[in-house]
Amino acid sequence: MAVATNTLKPQLLVLKKGEYVFEEGDEAIFAYVLTEGVIEIVATSKGEEQVLAKLEKGTIFGEMAIIDGFPRSASARAAGDCKVQ
Repeated sequence: MAVATNTLKPQLLVLKKGEYVFEEGDEAIFAYVLTEGVIEIVATSKGEEQVLAKLEKGTIFGEMAIIDGFPRSASARAAGDCKVQ
């Protein structure tokens, strides 16, 4: 289950390794800024998980599903301890 909640005010998310900001197929409500740590963007294809990207501090992510109006095409998972806003 994703850690992010459905509120309209910015909140700081503190994640441990393996926790998800959002998951593939989720409805897109927010975009995020990685303020500490590394986030992996992962997708499942033919039953196998693939790491598509590793994001570092200062990266904005999750915006594409908001722009195109489709569900999330990939998951965002903490590669270690992270902070996201």
